[in-house]
Amino acid sequence: GSSRAMGNEVAGVEDISVEIKPSSKRNSDARRTSRNVCSNEERKRRKYFHMLYLVCLMVHGFIRNEWINSKRLSRKLSNLVPEKVFELLHPQKDEELPLRSTRKLLDGLKKCMELWQKHWKITKKYDNEGLYMRTWKEIEMSANNKRKFKTLKRSDFLRAVSKGHGDPDISVQGFVAMLRACNVNARLIMSCQPPDFTNMKIDTSLNGNNAYKDMVKYPIFWCEVWDKFSKKWITVDPVNLKTIEQVRLHSKLAPKGVACCERNMLRYVIAYDRKYGCRDVTRRYAQWMNSKVRKRRITKDDFGEKWFRKVITALHHRKRTKIDDYEDQYFFQRDESEGIPDSVQDLKNHPYYVLEQDIKQTQIVKPGCKECGYLKVHGKVGKVLKVYAKRDIADLKSARQWYMNGRILKTGSRCKKVIKRTVGRPKGEAEEEDERLYSFEDTELYIPPLASASGEITKNTFGNIEVFAPTMIPGNCCLVENPVAIKAARFLGVEFAPAVTSFKFERGSTVKPVLSGIVVAKWLREAIETAIDGIEFI
Repeated sequence: GSSRAMGNEVAGVEDISVEIKPSSKRNSDARRTSRNVCSNEERKRRKYFHMLYLVCLMVHGFIRNEWINSKRLSRKLSNLVPEKVFELLHPQKDEELPLRSTRKLLDGLKKCMELWQKHWKITKKYDNEGLYMRTWKEIEMSANNKRKFKTLKRSDFLRAVSKGHGDPDISVQGFVAMLRACNVNARLIMSCQPPDFTNMKIDTSLNGNNAYKDMVKYPIFWCEVWDKFSKKWITVDPVNLKTIEQVRLHSKLAPKGVACCERNMLRYVIAYDRKYGCRDVTRRYAQWMNSKVRKRRITKDDFGEKWFRKVITALHHRKRTKIDDYEDQYFFQRDESEGIPDSVQDLKNHPYYVLEQDIKQTQIVKPGCKECGYLKVHGKVGKVLKVYAKRDIADLKSARQWYMNGRILKTGSRCKKVIKRTVGRPKGEAEEEDERLYSFEDTELYIPPLASASGEITKNTFGNIEVFAPTMIPGNCCLVENPVAIKAARFLGVEFAPAVTSFKFERGSTVKPVLSGIVVAKWLREAIETAIDGIEFI
């Protein structure tokens, strides 16, 4: 506000106007918070660096898995296991009670752990952070530091495993090699720790109380053994926690506590088997995979999911087996049993559930479907939110939007919803008009008319043909996309239709069609392509 200070009538001094602006707490808070938040460019850089780091870690695990398959190493390590323990690792199936056979296998694994602990007398500490997670500040400092790191060669690794010298990671890898030497189906498990790309802070230095013992409390590497009797994988950690478990809902190996999670964040647990298979088994060890862990993985969006699948596929070098089917079934059951998250934040972008308030304007609940649960809001007495399963939500589109997907409305179909849509006018203010929305079931595939025997194609009023989906091309025609395709067709004097494949939006709310090629009869395709080559290379 403003206040006017009226002073005594003094010669030469006029009325003084003072404007007082109240300090905005919101603005000061926003300034304070934005001070330690990185820019959009830095966020993008961190995301791609996270992906690069993850690939390097996964390749590292793949190479180590290849090294422990050494036949020479297997011969040496098999001598560590006496005949009685070997028999326990390969028990006969107990027809009356298969659980007894599993019990013998577990006893054999326990004895193998004891034998390994005797063999591995000296365990070295990690150099710096080892393969545990580093902060962005540490990565920046290491980039500026040009100190060369010593590379561990294959021969040095095999020698270290044979003699029982090295850090805990090498120890676990040697344990897996010993089990494989006994013809046990053992997998090397690696919990990859790339830097956290969801951390948007500029200053990412750790708390001073982050000690070495906190860092190494939970392992980076461990082992899994296939139990053919229960059709499940048994988890074995022979070095850090010295434990054997059959994971049901939560694992002892999942890091707990703030200090431990600063260096070890469970996000990518990768399994490497003796046949050079590579699988993502994070679902086994993450209790809240869909609501919490998924948000910190690169797979939280479609782009990251496709990229991660490509990396896994590139490292997977064997055919699918029955064991993979059993494991996929187990993962599906874990997804089903995870249940509805207990907070609004965890329900945001959840792959299976959605809050009623988050259902989009262009979505409806399918007829006959009801809410699958309720969420009580903390701090608000009596406030309960409805939760729906995403499979019970249907996406709606307008007739034009369905046409852009190559579908048209069925005869007699009724709209499922009417919404208000803002329409921009070239001159004047924007207006609102009703837009009718339809479901997928209200539409059918658009089948365009075939070209005539002379190659003539049915066109729209603008003399074009709209091709927004492959099914919109007439059955006896083809799409030739090239900047000079129209010129080539005119030069040959053949029948063709310019193809509108998309639209581009320009200033003033104007929409222009994009002509990316032509549609011609299939028997003319070779002639058109030859003419295009001739025009381009003249």
